[in-house]
Parts: sequence; C-alpha cells; structure tokens
Amino acid sequence: MKTSNRISRRNFLLSSAAVGGGLALGFTLPASKAQAAAAAGPKRVNIWVEVAPDDSVTIKYARSEMGQGSLTSAPQIVADELDANWEQVHIAYVDVHEHILMNKAWGSMQTVGSQTIRNSQSYLRQAGATARAMLVAAAAQTWKVPASEITVKNGIVAHAASKKQSGFGALAALAATQAVPKDVPLKDPATWNIIGQSKPRVDIPASVNGTQVYGIDVSLPTPWTENGRRYVAHASGAQRTYFLTFKGNFATSRPFGDVRTRAAAALHDPLRGVVVVDSAGDAGKAFDYEQLMFDTVFALILRGDQPYSYRYTEAVCSGAVPVMVLSGGWVPPFSSLAPFSSYGVEVAEDDLPGLVARLRSMTDVQVEALRGAAHDFCMRYLVTVHHQTDALIQAALLTAAR
Repeated sequence: MKTSNRISRRNFLLSSAAVGGGLALGFTLPASKAQAAAAAGPKRVNIWVEVAPDDSVTIKYARSEMGQGSLTSAPQIVADELDANWEQVHIAYVDVHEHILMNKAWGSMQTVGSQTIRNSQSYLRQAGATARAMLVAAAAQTWKVPASEITVKNGIVAHAASKKQSGFGALAALAATQAVPKDVPLKDPATWNIIGQSKPRVDIPASVNGTQVYGIDVSLPTPWTENGRRYVAHASGAQRTYFLTFKGNFATSRPFGDVRTRAAAALHDPLRGVVVVDSAGDAGKAFDYEQLMFDTVFALILRGDQPYSYRYTEAVCSGAVPVMVLSGGWVPPFSSLAPFSSYGVEVAEDDLPGLVARLRSMTDVQVEALRGAAHDFCMRYLVTVHHQTDALIQAALLTAAR
C-alpha cells in the first residue's frame, strides 16, 4: 500500500516549530522566580498597561492586526510615553467582553481606513504618560522624595540624589492604587526613542511558524457542548428557562415591524415563559438577548428588514426548536437542502394567537426530535464560513424578492 507524504504548509511549520523550538518572543525565568511571579501576578496600572513582578510590561491592543503592522506600532506609542524597555514589552489584545462590560473603555475597535494610528495616537500617548506618572508617584511615596526629582528611562525609575532605583515591577502594586492624574504632560517628539523606530513586527513569528489563528481557523461553537454559549448548558428542552422567545427591533418604519408588533400582542406572556419584546423598548431592556435565544425551548423567527435581522441562523443553531412565522409571501430558506418542517415549526401569521397552545401540545419526544434535527442541520450547513456566506446570500435573495 502506498501512503501519501503530502503535508500542509501549516502542519509542516507547526511540526518544525515543535522539533526545533520555533520562533518565540520573550524569555524564561528560573523556576523559583517564575513561580513567585505567577503567584504575585501582573498589576493593571491603567486599562492599557499591566506590569508584572519581573518588570515585564503588557500593553493592550484594541484594534485588529490585518497585516498593516499596527499590532506593533500602536503599543510603541504607549511604550515610548511610558519610557518602558521595549525588550520587556508584551502585547495582548483587549478582551472584547471586558470592553463591553466597561462601557467600551478602550474606544473604537474598528480597523479601517488607516485610522488605527491616526485616530488613537492621542489617547495612547496619554495612557503611557499616565501610567508613567503613577509609577513615579509610587516611587516618590516609597522613597519619600519629591516626584519632580524622579526620572524614568528604559524601564528604570530612578532618584539620582539618593541613588535609589527600581524596575516597574516592584512599584506596580502601589502605582495601581494611585489617583489617576489628569492632563499629564506628554513627551517632546524630539525625545521619542521608540515611536517612529523600526521594530520587529510582533505578529510575524506566529504567521511564519504556523501558530497564527485566522478567521478560517475558527469553528463556531456547537450549541450542544459545554464549549458553546453559556446558556446552552441545559441539555434538554424541559430544563430551559423560557418556552418561546424573540427579542428584536419593532420599529414600525421598518417594512415588517408590524409583524413583530402583532406577534408580541398575540404571544407575550412572561409569566408563562413566552417573551416577545422590542429591544428598543423598556420591556426589552429587562431581558438579555443571548439568554432569550439560547435558554428557550422554542426560538421564534420573525421577518426583519435586513438579512442579518431574520434571526434564522441563530434560531436554528440555538439548541432550541426554530419557529418561523410566514408572512407576506416569505418562505423558509434552504428548502432545497431540507424542508423547514423537518427541523422546525412553521406558522402562518394569522395563526399566531393559537401558536403557544399548538407548541404546548407537542410531546417531549417530538420536541427533542426537532431539536436534534435542527442541530444536525446547523452543523451540516450553517457553521462553516462557506455555508454562512450561503446563508447570507439566501437571505439577500429573500430581501430582493419581496
């Protein structure tokens, strides 16, 4: 039997890195020091700068590296105003969930039109300068000397008169407790020593050794595993919090907003687990969108004004039974692959008042069979980039047809 020796470029690079050590940034501490550093943990001086006990600095990056090099150049701005040692700098992407929870504290995350440096340089400089001032304040408090006599250069905080000096790590915990200064003076561009300098691109090693994660490498979570959305831990329909849900924009200026309004009037009954609410209204604000979608037995699909607003893909892949309200000649997509009725429930708009009674009459066996069929359809046709594109095209064709 002849075996194939073909191997992908990615697998070849990954294998080579495993054997030869690959390309890496950073260094390894001796075991005892590494354990102590891990126990102490890094301290967040401000939202852009974290300092570890070993004096290493992690600078956050809030945009997307798309080959333009801003994953390196944007942190250079922060590092220069901080007067950090670039060799001790690490870069980490901002956590999107934390960004939302903190009311978008890191500003715009858009990467478009060469705007990363142009639009963010001012607040990135201020972030570095502010962190520097807080480290200086911590040193002044520790050494009991005037802050005006303290200098910072290449990651070292020093007081010449007393000959005291320190790396950032020993001061970080105290610096994090300092009041955040306002209007900190920025450096004269003539004194820049990191900004504008050509530095090795930090994204290059992962790009050439095969460890870089691209969009095509990402698989959408299956709703039936613990790796899925947090509200999909409930295995059976009987264990879910809600019975039938929908949350979306009901604006009547939209072509089919009236369908959603009528659905809410006919169905909304939160005491019985049926929630159909306007996301822009007061009632909608009381309900979390993801929980309504991923913690319900039946997920309602109501026609919207844009392809992305149909909720079709989300409903089918939510782990619930998708329920599509057919109105204005709207027909389910992907009928050539499988009839919607084989994995969901179809209901005419005129029959909305009797929908809940109809769904409650279904047996557990029927519900679980449809949930399983919807899961299979999702996994087969909707979770890949290719089929997501097909789904968008299908939705766009429906938009054009109406």
